[in-house]
Amino acid sequence: MVVLRIDSKDGTPLGMINWFAVHPTSMNNTNQLVSGDNKGYASQLFEKEMNPNDRMGTGKFVAAFASSNLGDVSPNIKGPKCIDTGEECDYNHSTCNNFTQNCIAFGPGDNMKASTGIVARRQYEAAKEIFHDETTRVNVHGSIKYTHQYINMTNQQVTITENGQPKIVTTCPGALGFSFAAGTTDGPGAFDFTQGDTNGNPFWSLIRDMLRAPSQQQLSCQHPKPILLDVGETHFPYDWVPAIVETQMIKIGNVYLIGFPGELTTMSGRRMRNAVKKIADEIGPESDSIAIVAGLTNVYTHYVATFEEYQMQRYEAASTLYGPHTLSAYIQQYSLLTRALITNSAVEDGPNPPLLIKGQISFNPPIVMDMPPFLRKMGECIREPYPLAYPGDTIKVTFIAGHPRNNPLRGGTFFLVERKPEESSTVSQGGGKYAKWETVATDADWSTEFRWVRPVPLLPNSEIDFTWEIPEDLQKFGTYRIRHFGYYKPLLRDPLPYTGSTIEFEVRPMTTVAAVLYRRPALPVKNQKIRTIGDFWNALSGNSWPERDLKADRRQSVFGSSAFMR
Repeated sequence: MVVLRIDSKDGTPLGMINWFAVHPTSMNNTNQLVSGDNKGYASQLFEKEMNPNDRMGTGKFVAAFASSNLGDVSPNIKGPKCIDTGEECDYNHSTCNNFTQNCIAFGPGDNMKASTGIVARRQYEAAKEIFHDETTRVNVHGSIKYTHQYINMTNQQVTITENGQPKIVTTCPGALGFSFAAGTTDGPGAFDFTQGDTNGNPFWSLIRDMLRAPSQQQLSCQHPKPILLDVGETHFPYDWVPAIVETQMIKIGNVYLIGFPGELTTMSGRRMRNAVKKIADEIGPESDSIAIVAGLTNVYTHYVATFEEYQMQRYEAASTLYGPHTLSAYIQQYSLLTRALITNSAVEDGPNPPLLIKGQISFNPPIVMDMPPFLRKMGECIREPYPLAYPGDTIKVTFIAGHPRNNPLRGGTFFLVERKPEESSTVSQGGGKYAKWETVATDADWSTEFRWVRPVPLLPNSEIDFTWEIPEDLQKFGTYRIRHFGYYKPLLRDPLPYTGSTIEFEVRPMTTVAAVLYRRPALPVKNQKIRTIGDFWNALSGNSWPERDLKADRRQSVFGSSAFMR
């Protein structure tokens, strides 16, 4: 891990960027929530430490956990297993009984969210240690420069050494191999595709040819990759993958940032860094240069494997678009940019990339209207929280809502978890005094989740479920509420704002006595709304509150049990 610490002139920390090569795929492809995964959560943890009194994302200190050469690095460190038998997957093809679907890699936690948290905390702890460790700190010194060039990656000529002799080779138009469709153990593909496939399949080749049959020249250029999708020669309705690619270098003193437009594998990244550092050390003004791969920069060009990895045709090699010499072409290009930076030489802009913004095709249907159910209103809470909760509990509430796409509330939040402060903390408004509630969490926090659902798909009714896991280490107890913000769209009109709030509920510290009494049913609250026959029946039967997800089953009603104290 490399950490770039940014301080003001007076030594005040302003920000931090670190580069560490690991995929943000702790959340597997069954997750349907927007998530920053392990990188995003690590960033939140660091910013929370540096901005302890600020709401998530609003503090002055910025912590970025950036990507590097993560192409073949998985956070699922328990490795792949056959989920149907528990045995090891086939090593060469990542299959179980010749199929990839049951070969899954697992993270260090009991579930994907726990794994995300563990991997995030490990990155956060490492970055924090490096950030504060003065003994290993290297001062950045020297000039600040940058350079940028577009290149056509489909026809780059590269000189390589083969059998001790120089040889000129070229890159190819983009293509994806059969193993691309196999996916990885972080997210398996479909059908009978497998990793390590260098032969292809007649059936899928026939399907491919119905879309676009690759030329013989393309097949030879991409060898030994069997082409599944000839994306580089497919141009309807526009180019399927980039031909014109952005390359970029930034020099911050003795630090050389390689702005790379894709995912380099571990060895590809090592060779790229070594090539840049060698040039910087030989002709640069600083003798202690540091080369960093800043991956996933600018346009995306899939993966880049080494020539040797390409011969094996695992997922990363099958996703190396421009043929077996892709890495060599990129190393040649970034070597050119490094020399240009150091010698103050201008580089040509290169060919202009196509402008595709206006031609984009969207399959998202428009939002025609939002409408609450009969006798309901926008922002109404139809599933209230329990009136009493403890650290470790999960609070679930549901609101009648508008479609979230009406307004993404950039810079805002769909939900606030708020705590009512002491009576002495009030604000004056409209001639009266009101309590100024304290924000405890938003929809950006790790402890919260929000899900939008349409109870009936063809009706314009929406509901939003909001979940707050009360942190085990919560320090501020008292009266809480959850507020919801959103926009709804009337028919033939622009979206309008609305708000809603739950009832107030109490969060208390967990004690032995509280744990003993914890499983007693909650009493109905007098302002619980009864709008339907179902609500009335639930109230009569004592079920006026929804089923709790409060870990009660794991706390036994035995006085003095260690399970009470968490």
